[in-house]
Amino acid sequence: MPNHPRPTVVITTPLEREHAERIIQAFPKRIELRYRPDLLSPIRFPGDHGDSAWHRTLAQDQEWREILATRP
Repeated sequence: MPNHPRPTVVITTPLEREHAERIIQAFPKRIELRYRPDLLSPIRFPGDHGDSAWHRTLAQDQEWREILATRP
């Protein structure tokens, strides 16, 4: 079986850390998970998709774009 690069999964919406950890535990060698909650809108309540008034700083936005552009 050929050795293929692992797909990269980027979490792009607020998600509680324990859920991100469960994803990593479920697929430890099958995916590369990129989870950067510091670059996402803070969670206000369970199931929230973030505050539309929140914005990244210019430095955070550049870092976010680099994460999204990275290929395995």
